[in-house]
Order: sequence, then C-alpha cells, then structure tokens
Amino acid sequence: MKVRGEWPDPITITERWAKAGARPWNSELPFGYLSLERGSSRFLLEATRHVESYGVELVASPPVLDGSARKWEQVGYRPFLDLHLYRRSLIGWTSPRPEGVQEIEPDYRVLAEVDRMSFRPLWRSTEAGLRASRRATSRGTVLVTGTGDLPEGFAIVGCSGVTSYLQRIAVSPSHRGRGRGRRLIHAALHWAVRHGSASMVLNTPPSNGAAAGLYRSAGFSRLPDRLRVLRYG
Repeated sequence: MKVRGEWPDPITITERWAKAGARPWNSELPFGYLSLERGSSRFLLEATRHVESYGVELVASPPVLDGSARKWEQVGYRPFLDLHLYRRSLIGWTSPRPEGVQEIEPDYRVLAEVDRMSFRPLWRSTEAGLRASRRATSRGTVLVTGTGDLPEGFAIVGCSGVTSYLQRIAVSPSHRGRGRGRRLIHAALHWAVRHGSASMVLNTPPSNGAAAGLYRSAGFSRLPDRLRVLRYG
C-alpha cells in the first residue's frame, strides 16, 4: 500500500488498481474521512486502519445510498449520520436571475471561515472539503453574495450529465433572515439551467428544519431515498 501526501493534509492511498482518499473531518473534531474510488473490501479495511493510525477517534464514509453501503458494512462500518435527499425539476423552469450574487474563483480559506461560522462543529467542512465539493462533478462553480472581504454566504453547485447538485450552501449567522440563502439557491438553479440540467438534487440533515423549509419553498421535494454516513471506530 502506498500513501501520497502528509496528514493532516489530504492523502491518497493506493494498492495496484485500488485507490482511496482521506482527510480530517474538520479542524474541530478528531475524526477522519475516507472515500473509496475503487478497491476490494480488504483494501477498504486496510485504508481505514491506516487512517486510524493518525490518531482519529473514528473514520467516516462519504454519504452513501442504502444500496451502496454493503461493502462498508462488511468491514465493520456502522450508521453514523442520516441525510434527507431533495430534488427539483428544472424542465420549463424560469425565474428572474437574483441580484447581488456573483460567480467567482474562490479563496477557499475565506469560504472555510464562512462555513465555520455557519454550522455546528459536527457539520463544518474544511478548505480541503470545500475543494472536494467543487471537484465532485464534471463541471462546477462557486456563487457568493456580498461584496466585502468575507462573503455573506456562498453556494457550491455542479453538474454531471443532466443532473445538477447543490453541494454546499452556507450563510453566516449575521446575514440570515435577509433572503441571502434564497438568492443563492435561485442563482444555483439559473446556473444549472444554463448548463443544460434537467433537475437539481441536494441533501440536508433531518434536524435542519429551517433549511428543509427553504428548499421546499424553492420547489424542492423530498425523495424517499436517504443518504447515510457510516462510521468505523
């Protein structure tokens, strides 16, 4: 097994054709995050144990559908977090483009600071995590609202094929209740339509009722499927 990179920076773990990536969950909690690109159950277990060797208390999987969790469960992963899935059709959708939202090439350190202010420790991301969200689809962008050095809020949106994904959205607490989140969602929908998407999908924790209400008001409907993050350790 070969490891490229130095923890706590993101690392890549390979063995012949098998490949996985890992990084800290965030800077507040002593958790690791492991994503499996390809490989057997044996490789997954070895990669997991390697991440454990950095002293993390648990190793978390990416969000997976129930039908995709079996390989993780076979090596000892157990349920950790649930996420609800929402979808909105974009066929025939039109709406005025919201003002005050820009598409930028971001400074991820700045985005990570907005993210830190916007979420409780368990749900905070990192600079590396936000970069990964941007790269998770074949095409993606970052939208921000606000003109100061620190954005009021941001959204990471991407598309693969005819489906777009709202990967991350955050609004700092001092700017909530002023329509920033709604503007970012509508700007993301506009971006998706411009790039040929027929629908947009997102996820949110069941406990985040405010976000769920915002998504429903923007035309999203909850899907029967769920995503689960699994944990080892």
